[in-house]
Amino acid sequence: MSHRCPAEIFNRIFHQPVPLLSSIQMASLQSSKPDRLAILQEIQEKKAVANAMKKDLLTLKQQLQDLKLAYTASVSQLSAQLQSLNPASRQSKSQAPQTATEEKKHWNDWQQKFPPPPPEKRVQWTQPSQKDVKVVTKQLGRHPEGVWEVATRCPSGHPQTLRVYPLKEDRRSKKRLPHPTYYWLTCPAIISQIGVIENDKGCARAKEWVLADEEREKEYKRNHMQYAAERFHSLKLEDVKFVDTLSEGMRNRIKYSGIGGSAEWTNFKCLHQIYAHHLNSNDNIVGKWIDSLIEMKFCKPSISPASRARANVAL
Repeated sequence: MSHRCPAEIFNRIFHQPVPLLSSIQMASLQSSKPDRLAILQEIQEKKAVANAMKKDLLTLKQQLQDLKLAYTASVSQLSAQLQSLNPASRQSKSQAPQTATEEKKHWNDWQQKFPPPPPEKRVQWTQPSQKDVKVVTKQLGRHPEGVWEVATRCPSGHPQTLRVYPLKEDRRSKKRLPHPTYYWLTCPAIISQIGVIENDKGCARAKEWVLADEEREKEYKRNHMQYAAERFHSLKLEDVKFVDTLSEGMRNRIKYSGIGGSAEWTNFKCLHQIYAHHLNSNDNIVGKWIDSLIEMKFCKPSISPASRARANVAL
């Protein structure tokens, strides 16, 4: 009976050759085993190099900090020398410029000049009629967002400006956020004429005209205060408490920002918003300047004289 090698049987089953190591190959592998002492010595040498590099990095870091301190001291010294050369730039601590928030509260702190109105004179926020909604949508080219009502009408009886509630629900987050534009101009004839003025550098011209006279500056600051006061006092009492829970930035947008949400009284970003305030207050200094540049054009009446009288619209 013949005896077959196990390797031969394995090859027949799996159809693959079995690599067999000769005695010479086994001796070669045993002689190539790594020397552990040599490996440990190499690791120690690499650790020593790494520690040396770490010490060098710490030294460089300390040198950079020293250079930074020296640079800051040099800048401070140069600034002091420049101030000594320009006496007009010296300011005492009491005359130091205020922060942005303090400046905002300072120039538009309206609370003493414009106290809350009595309850019977607060804005009631009446629901606009379907006809007004249709007309305003046509005037603006879209449906107005938020809570609003017709604030003024032209002599023909059409909506001229809107009064918009200072809080509006955000489309995405569904949170109630500030809406600082309180008066919104809708009359297409006036919008078109003011657009021509703005395209002719109207905002820059209006700013130059106001800043050229101290009395006009004071009056325009007062207009911003009046706008902010009217907007804040139009809030429902429960929403006044809600505004107090908002962050400082959002709270100031409702309480202290000027016409159209201006952060500074010198902002002349939109003559349309300024004129919308003028049509409601009749004493905006820039609105009077715009009056001298436009011509009021009236379309056909949309309501009867009797209805117009009930709406308290001047003919």
